[in-house]
Amino acid sequence: MKFVVAAASIAALYVASAASAGNLVFEAPVEQEVIEEEPIGGSRAGWLVPVLAIALIAAAVVLSDDDDDEPAGENPDQF
Repeated sequence: MKFVVAAASIAALYVASAASAGNLVFEAPVEQEVIEEEPIGGSRAGWLVPVLAIALIAAAVVLSDDDDDEPAGENPDQF
């Protein structure tokens, strides 16, 4: 009889220690915040700046006075 009581108490201690091992406090899972990103280039006129830059460069090329070639028929000593 002593053997049965000893075995039962050892089994009870073994089960109780396994049941209490671990975290008894419930921790809710952490939820990630939803971040909404705005599109890059906040305005719809984002194409306007490159077009103006190209137009300015084209105007500068057309209006430049760097003509190294002399037109045919003009006399360079005339001026």
